[in-house]
Amino acid sequence: ALAMIELINTIPAEIKLSDEYTINNIKAQYEALTDDVKVLVTNKDKITIALNQIEVLKNELKNYKRSSISTLLTYLDKTNYSENGQQQIDTYLQQATNSINTATSIESVDLVILQTKELLDDIKTLAEELDDYKIEKINSISSSIKYSNYSEANQNTIKTYIATATET
Repeated sequence: ALAMIELINTIPAEIKLSDEYTINNIKAQYEALTDDVKVLVTNKDKITIALNQIEVLKNELKNYKRSSISTLLTYLDKTNYSENGQQQIDTYLQQATNSINTATSIESVDLVILQTKELLDDIKTLAEELDDYKIEKINSISSSIKYSNYSEANQNTIKTYIATATET
């Protein structure tokens, strides 16, 4: 009985989810004792208290996962993205959902959220894609113009048009 009391006393005061295996192992060892020895174990309630704390932590993690997934799913307005961008968003969100669902701690969920938001932030919106396309085309037009074919006044006019197009 004394060895069991000492084993139960190794249960930490602050329980973490990672303690579940150890606590269940201690419980199994306690359950394996004879009834005569169990009566002598004066701190057996500590096992039940610890297991209840584990259940509370599991529920907290479950709720945090659910909330985190919801937050990610509403992080972006997919209508602001091209079809390819939307597919990329869906892929990242599915991967994040899978990672969150298998996470074993709030810290690991937070890491998934942070990494996923960084990936989502790198996806260009339709407006950003259009700006890139516009700049690419302006540069293409600008590099294909043979200014020497034009008078100095017309060259300046063309350059003004290009500069104006680039600014808008």
